[in-house]
Amino acid sequence: MTFIRRVFRRLGLRRKLLIMNACSKLFAAAARLRYQRFDRALAWAADRGRGTHTPDELRWAVAAAARRIPGATCLVQALALQRLLAQSGHRSQLRIGVDKAGAEFDAHAWLMLEGEPWFGHTEKEYRFIGEWDVRLDATPEHDQARRGGGRST
Repeated sequence: MTFIRRVFRRLGLRRKLLIMNACSKLFAAAARLRYQRFDRALAWAADRGRGTHTPDELRWAVAAAARRIPGATCLVQALALQRLLAQSGHRSQLRIGVDKAGAEFDAHAWLMLEGEPWFGHTEKEYRFIGEWDVRLDATPEHDQARRGGGRST
């Protein structure tokens, strides 16, 4: 039996479900980033729910699942985790930064929680280029309009 199966078998049901949910959100985030406009992917990530997980549980699940999913880049992980956080009622900010040292270009995405770097932040200094905040206090009408599905009169 592989190491992954042995570890997974020892997890309780709540953690198993959390890992499976994180896997599905990572796959969905990757697909949305590839096939949709960025603003649509952001609207998906901000969709609120009634989850009951703590931020630390969600961070653990995304990090554990991402280690086993090819192509789970920092942006994919941050977007998936932002979705999971919003679904559990936690406000977060997705940040993207760039670094150009000589001929090399590097970009990185991370999440802020309560104003502090919380997931994916590195010691490397990136020049901040954008932040996207999950608005948990938005009305359903605001959410509908933000997704481009506002009512026509």
